[in-house]
Order: sequence, then C-alpha cells, then structure tokens
Amino acid sequence: MTTVRVGISGPRSREERKPDDRELRPPAGLRRWVIGGGMDLEAVSGLPPTPLGRWGGAVGTRDRTLATLLPRGFDSYARIMHPAWRVVGPDSPAGVQLYADVRAEPVAWADVAARQAVELGRQSRWGDICGSTVGVSRSVSDSQGWTYPADEGVMREPKMLASLFALLGKRSDDTTGCNCGFWTGYSIRRPSETLEFASGYETYWLYRTTFGALARWWTNRDLRLGLTGESPDMFWPDDESWFIAGPFNCHETYVGGAEDLIDEIASASDLEAFEVELSDSRR
Repeated sequence: MTTVRVGISGPRSREERKPDDRELRPPAGLRRWVIGGGMDLEAVSGLPPTPLGRWGGAVGTRDRTLATLLPRGFDSYARIMHPAWRVVGPDSPAGVQLYADVRAEPVAWADVAARQAVELGRQSRWGDICGSTVGVSRSVSDSQGWTYPADEGVMREPKMLASLFALLGKRSDDTTGCNCGFWTGYSIRRPSETLEFASGYETYWLYRTTFGALARWWTNRDLRLGLTGESPDMFWPDDESWFIAGPFNCHETYVGGAEDLIDEIASASDLEAFEVELSDSRR
C-alpha cells in the first residue's frame, strides 16, 4: 500500500490555487491519502451508511436551495459565516499568521455590515455587505473595516474551529467513524465511490477517517497552508447525528443536527451564525 503526502507549501494567491493544480492530486489508484498536516484518509470501496438518499432532489436539478446541499431529516440547520480579515501589526496579540508575511485579525460580518450601513440577515451573502472591492481579494479602503474577504470553502479561524468541534465532540467521540466528501473538481479520479448530490454539477469523492483525527487535524493546522482541495467539503459521523457542509464556493459553513446542537451553535460567542431553513437560497 502506497502512501503519498499531498499538500501546499506556503501561501498562494487565488490565481495560483487552481482546481487543476497537480500538487493537490494524489495519483490514480491510491487507497490511502495523507493530506497536509498529516490526516490519514482511507478510500471507500463501498458506500457506508450515509444520508445520501435524503437530499432534496435528483442530480441535475436546477434547484438552488439549501435542500440540494444539506440532507433532509435533521431537526434544525445553521449557517456559520466565515469571518473577513483585517491586517494588523506583526506583533499584534489579536492577530493570527494568515499568510507568511501577513498577520490579521478576524472581522465579523455584523461589523462589516454596520460599516456599510446595511442589514445583516440569515440569507445575506458576503457580496451584499462587503462594499466595494479591488477584484475579489481586497477591500478598497480601510474604512470598510476589513482587508481580505471572508474565506471561501474553508472555515479556518482558530476560535471558531475550536468552538464548533467542541460542540460536535459532545455528540461524537474520538473513535467515531467519520465520512468525508471532497469535491471532484479538485483533482483527478480517486479510487473511491463518487458521492453525488442534487446540485447538478457538484460530485464528491468519499473518504473515511475518525472524528478525533479530523478534529485534531482541522483545529491544529497551519492557516498559511492551502485552503480548498485539502479540507473536506462535507463530513458527517456514521450515526448521522450531525452533518457539516462547507462548499468550495461559499463564504459559510452549514450544519444540520439536533435542535440542541443548532441552538448551541447559534448562541456560541465564538461563532457568528443564523438558524436557516432548507428552503432558503444557497446562491
């Protein structure tokens, strides 16, 4: 059995982080994949128990609601907004090392919306509140309160990650089997079953690990490493007690679960979250 370590060394611009970048690709025929930071994933030869049949439509639908992203059947659902980033001084205790030469602190969407004098609601999108931008990667002015936009696809703010995984850890222990879906657009064919759901163009390769391995990897990773392509776009435990989806093209992470879990997420001081409905638009 061959093991290949796959990862991005150092920060990259949006233009450099292309889906066809071969550095993100494990060779075809690989059964084990060790991604940057050391999480060991095992390819799935047959689908384990999954909520696959609970998505809201058939592959090919043009529906753009959250029902094409999250399975039906959970008590409640939440949307967690990934923070924007504001550059701070190199020695600022409030910041984290966002890139090799950039230290920044997280900025909540509520703060950005207030700066722009716009209302923030459960269906607000980053583009609705951020104001003018230089391309898609920088604010026009420091007066907007942010420098770099909310991360797409991956939640990486340390306190938010610690808070979310602590809440999930109350429902799943370290040995709990965990299923991870990676968008097929990141790489060439991988040797696992393809998990398809009803968005019409998004398909996922399925890998397995344990909840403990996933939590340790995600909460201890270097923020400066690659974002999309290494992190699962969705993951859930074998008992289907909760479900996480962080689409590669969204500035938020979605959670399905029991009512008490969603209540705790919505009220957590380190998470900026709204309760949502499956009928809400995913835009």
